Amino acid sequence: MSPRVLVVDDNVDLAENVADILECEGFEAVCSTSPEEALRQVSGEDFDCVVLDVRMPGMDGVELLARIRERLPRAGFVFMTAYATDERLNAAQRSGVLGVLAKPFGPDSLVSLVRRCTEHPSP
Repeated sequence: MSPRVLVVDDNVDLAENVADILECEGFEAVCSTSPEEALRQVSGEDFDCVVLDVRMPGMDGVELLARIRERLPRAGFVFMTAYATDERLNAAQRSGVLGVLAKPFGPDSLVSLVRRCTEHPSP
């Protein structure tokens, strides 16, 4: 079975592009364009990795990570951000985020981090 990845970003085009790249590499990717939608998805489905934006309206990625981790304790997490100096990233990295992709990022960086995320699940 292919590793399942949830991609969360309020930029619909970016979320779909990330999902397309991952699917071309053999992952099963599901898009979510809001934190609320992502929480609904993780309530009924299992994911091996979550790739999420840091800054989103309504709930930031750090808070969303904490809420998803309650439901998917073994999932790995990768952040995407255009604000690589955001202080929220420090807190996120202490909470077990595997890596941070600075926007714009290349497909190779994305696939490499997601592959590591799915091959080495959180304890």
